[in-house]
Amino acid sequence: LVFLVVGGACAFFLDNPVWLRPLVYLEKDVYFCCEKCKAAFETDSAKYATKANHQLVQTKQFKQTSCPLSGGKLNKEESVKVDGVKVTFCCEKCKGAIDSSSKEDQLTKIFAEEVFAKSFTAKKSGDAKDKAEDKAE
Repeated sequence: LVFLVVGGACAFFLDNPVWLRPLVYLEKDVYFCCEKCKAAFETDSAKYATKANHQLVQTKQFKQTSCPLSGGKLNKEESVKVDGVKVTFCCEKCKGAIDSSSKEDQLTKIFAEEVFAKSFTAKKSGDAKDKAEDKAE
């Protein structure tokens, strides 16, 4: 399970990880390292949306549907890992734009709210096609 740490490296999480009840975000579950980070997210979810969206894909609750930069059709040959998540692009130019960016810029360009809403969709529980795609990765 991947925890959402909203305040950088959460000292509590590093010393004493805990299992918390998730919060529902975009109709899916987001998990936190501690009550402090959970409360921060509840107070200002927009501030932490990029991290939460990343977690939703990393935990396979959302899937990519289009290129996050152009909105174009995905080309399986043009993929990179962005902080542990496989992200696919339409072309070499879009892939290169992410490859040349800092980690923080990569996350923002792919998982920020507006981009995420256009390029990713929630998986339906029990969808056989989604399960087959998960196994292929």
